[in-house]
Amino acid sequence: EGEFVKIRSTSSDPQLILSSTVRFNNYLLSFILPIFLTLLTTLIINNINFVEIHAVKDVTTKKPSATKNITALDGLRGFAALLVLADHTGHPYFRGLGAIGVWIFFCLSGFLLSIPFVKKPSLIVSSSYLQHYMMRRIKRIVPMYYFVLTILYFFRGNLESFFRHIIFIQGDGIYWSVPQEMFFYMILPVIFILNYFVCRGNVKYMLVSTLVMTLLLNHYISTNWLSMYGNGRRLPLVPEVFMMGIVLSYFYHSPYSSLITNRLKLLHDVCGIMILSIVLLSSDGFLDRVFNMGINYSWNSEIFVYVAALLLFFSISHENSILNKLMSSFPLRAVGIVGFSFYLIHGGVLSSIKAIFMNLTGQELTPIAKLVTGIMITYFFSVITYGLIERPFMQKTIIKKKG
Repeated sequence: EGEFVKIRSTSSDPQLILSSTVRFNNYLLSFILPIFLTLLTTLIINNINFVEIHAVKDVTTKKPSATKNITALDGLRGFAALLVLADHTGHPYFRGLGAIGVWIFFCLSGFLLSIPFVKKPSLIVSSSYLQHYMMRRIKRIVPMYYFVLTILYFFRGNLESFFRHIIFIQGDGIYWSVPQEMFFYMILPVIFILNYFVCRGNVKYMLVSTLVMTLLLNHYISTNWLSMYGNGRRLPLVPEVFMMGIVLSYFYHSPYSSLITNRLKLLHDVCGIMILSIVLLSSDGFLDRVFNMGINYSWNSEIFVYVAALLLFFSISHENSILNKLMSSFPLRAVGIVGFSFYLIHGGVLSSIKAIFMNLTGQELTPIAKLVTGIMITYFFSVITYGLIERPFMQKTIIKKKG
């Protein structure tokens, strides 16, 4: 009937055997579309004054609230976001990289949020600063997260699931990480209060106590103790990944770091390249095919908590190391600035690309083409949401503090 075939069956177990291809695939378009989008993006770039776009301007002018701007950390956030997107393209050699990318996000959060309390421990007993800390965290996460959840609700219409997501007790799909972040924001003051009163400002004791807590949580925590709900099952909370970032912050800002940082550049180059190689070669597909380690190895292995921490450390341990220069590069920092928006919307972008391309050509994009197309389109929309949603709320917090 028209472009469709209607088949009626009177049997209880119908079978259909096709003697030829029902729908012919346009393989040429699989390569033409990504090239076209690349050329279109180049044309747009050449005709737009990017200096006036907030997401681009902030790459070079952003000023953090607690300390000097360590440019490599913006790039590391961008690198983590790209790992997550690559995982979701469906390429077997990218599968599992997203988990490591999220670990990097968590470790980075722990490092950055702990800096004010590491440099000035007495802030933890300042009610005004704690109030500012919580308001800043809420404005950083809630506006963009609620915007994405609202869009999803219009498409899915599941009010019960929507409500559980907005109160951070459920996280489905890629959104499982947001309740993890909010949980850590709440327990971070508790960690530093314990350190402040028990260790009495002794950096060495605070470093050791935090490291011990991290090791214990990483090896012994289970869903029987702490858990959240997502993807149809109980998910473990992972405060130990964030706390590894706190350990690094204590060490990086302590007198002991001078024994390692900005010394022996060759050593930092070698270690940085080794850690980066471990991350890139630790996909489940690669490990499964080369070493027969099975599926979801990177997700279940506790060792990748330490790998993420080492990647963070060697990204900033020497200002002229290869890894530091790579993470300080403009493209990675540009993605890192809009990293939260990039993370939240990349799943919807990839799904839309898949659906649209399937309807146009009758086939799926290759994973590499999906990766390139996904990065460009996700970044485009991330720049918009960063400028309209994320940045205005963050700027209000900074202006209020200065006032």
